[in-house]
Amino acid sequence: MNHPSSVHFLASQAPGSEADIQSAVRQADVIICATPSTQPLFPSSWVRTATHVVLIGSYKPEMKEVDRELILRALLGKMVVDSREACLQEAGELIDAKIHADQLMEIGELVPIENLDVAAKKTLIAGARTENTETGFDGPVTLFKSVGLGIQDVAMASAIVEKALAWEGEKIGTVVSDYDA
Repeated sequence: MNHPSSVHFLASQAPGSEADIQSAVRQADVIICATPSTQPLFPSSWVRTATHVVLIGSYKPEMKEVDRELILRALLGKMVVDSREACLQEAGELIDAKIHADQLMEIGELVPIENLDVAAKKTLIAGARTENTETGFDGPVTLFKSVGLGIQDVAMASAIVEKALAWEGEKIGTVVSDYDA
């Protein structure tokens, strides 16, 4: 599997300037949000077409890590959730965008445990994920939303950071200083 051309991490240690944050979001192939924010962290217009967005911080109807426009863009790509029922009751972003159950795919449907054929799943995932070669900022994105257990969120984020730190070759990620100070 090829590694993304640029993955930028917006670290929670202190915010940089708005220009720094905008630059990091605009260049990112993967954006992971893990905050209990009640307001979108950045506008959809900063997110490139074909970017993958992971939302794991908001878990109450009043919480929103991204704006309605970004959620609607995810409907043009692929939107995967940990639980349809839980996300439709708890995920403020999805509630605000008036998302329906039939618009969501549960992660268990994408990667079922029984009869797990790893090669077939890699092919399925590769087909669902397009290369981020478009320069537009209004096309489809892919999105994963989880309102599950906090330990699941920490494990997923830790695994991603561990992979980024272990990558041999060019540096992966950007730390934006003072992001949430």
